[in-house]
Amino acid sequence: MKRGRVKIIRRYSEALKREVVEGVEGCRLTIREAQEFYDIACGRTIFRWVRRYGKDVIPTRVVRVIMKDEAQRIAELEKIASSLQVENAVMRAQYEIALEQRGEEIKKKLSTKQLREFEARHKLLQSLWSRSAVTLK
Repeated sequence: MKRGRVKIIRRYSEALKREVVEGVEGCRLTIREAQEFYDIACGRTIFRWVRRYGKDVIPTRVVRVIMKDEAQRIAELEKIASSLQVENAVMRAQYEIALEQRGEEIKKKLSTKQLREFEARHKLLQSLWSRSAVTLK
């Protein structure tokens, strides 16, 4: 041990230990409150006393986590799905109108590679829309 330092060893009486355990088990004090009130260095010390002198009951606080009811969650998801269906229908209509009005114009301005990509994308969108129309109904 280094010079100038003094190691403090605390010894608590049996009466004090039992009093602290009674206070904690009787829910008059929490471990932290007992630690501060009786000037006990560590909360683990009190846990050991409760195991040794107590009735094997350490008071706990019950925290309840309540989730939303499944029916309520399903209703929320159905509402979101219906709004997405409306948005999808509007976007489809806009796409079809733009394709009708400027389709040939778009095709003329594209290079061969870009034209192939455009047609592939168009076929993909058409197939997705036909599938979604079947599954959404």
